[in-house]
Parts: sequence; C-alpha cells; structure tokens
Amino acid sequence: ITNTNSVTWSANNPYYQPSGSLTFPNSNSYLSGTSASMAFGTGDFCVEAWVLASNIAGMPSGGIFITGYGGFGLLGINTLAQIQASHFGFSNILLADIGLTQNQWTHVCFTRVSAACRIFYNGVLRGYLASNTTNFATTGSDVGGGTDGSQHWIGNISNLRVTAGGIPSAYSTSATTVGTTVFSPPTRPLAPVANTK
Repeated sequence: ITNTNSVTWSANNPYYQPSGSLTFPNSNSYLSGTSASMAFGTGDFCVEAWVLASNIAGMPSGGIFITGYGGFGLLGINTLAQIQASHFGFSNILLADIGLTQNQWTHVCFTRVSAACRIFYNGVLRGYLASNTTNFATTGSDVGGGTDGSQHWIGNISNLRVTAGGIPSAYSTSATTVGTTVFSPPTRPLAPVANTK
C-alpha cells in the first residue's frame, strides 16, 4: 500500500468503543494498492464504510473507494449532497441524495446483487437501479481518492469493507422503494464476513 501526502491514523471513530479511522487531511491525500480481488467483474459485490467529511466546501467530489480508471468508484459528490456509484472515468451508475453533514459520521454502502444496484445511507435505501452488468476488470484499490490526482476525500474514513462474490447477509433485500429502512448501521467495528477482500 502506498501512502500519498500524509494519510494518518486517528482515534476518531463512529463507535463508542476503541477503534479508529484514517485521516485524509487535504485534497491530494490517498492510499493506493493493487489486488486481483478488486476486479469485481460482472458479479455481486458490496463496498461500505463510515465516512466523515471535514471540509465539504473544499471537496466537490470526494473518492471513498476507487478501483482505478475504468473500474468501480464510490464517491461523495458534496456540492450536490450526493453519493455516487460510477464506472469510474466513464459514466454514473447510481446517484443518491443524502444531505451530507460536515463533521458527522455517516455509514454509506453500495451493493450489486444479480445486477440490481442499491445505495444505502445509514441503513436507509437512497438509490436503486434494476440492472447494471458493467464488467469492473481493473485491479486497483484507492482509498480516499484516485491516483489520477482528483476526487479526493477530505476528512476520515473508518471500517471500509469490500466483499466480492456476495454481500453481507444483513444488507440483502428485495426493497426498491427509496426511503425504506433495510438495516441498522453497524454499532461496532466491522469484522470480516464471507467474501471479504
């Protein structure tokens, strides 16, 4: 893993117990790596994290997790108060209005199951797309931004968890109506589950 521009560990976290988070102090701080397990293909996967934005005005587009150009991207589009899932560098897959609040921990989650895509905000379904079969073949793993020098998160990210080949059972749902509460946000540090990468 490569640390670019001073990503640091912090005790700040969304739980009332010992844990922590990564602090991304400015608009060009991020972590990057490569792993074949980040090539999601056309299958099922889930990306989730607790996020805290400390400078919304200075972060018009903040990357939470990106698998590289042409891969999958989960970003906070804070000028529009949205979370975006994208075929990174090509097109949006799903946009969800969330009303992101500065300096407040928020659980965000994207799932794709049998081509159906969903975005959750604190356990509430905020975006739904019936079918997307984009082949995410890239193997990058960028946290807090992209290696192309854009889309950087300013603030903290905690308990990022990625699963490929399946999703955590708690997030499995047939709900399609935006505003439906599907699960309660995790109240303790996330543990590995089946298919965690």
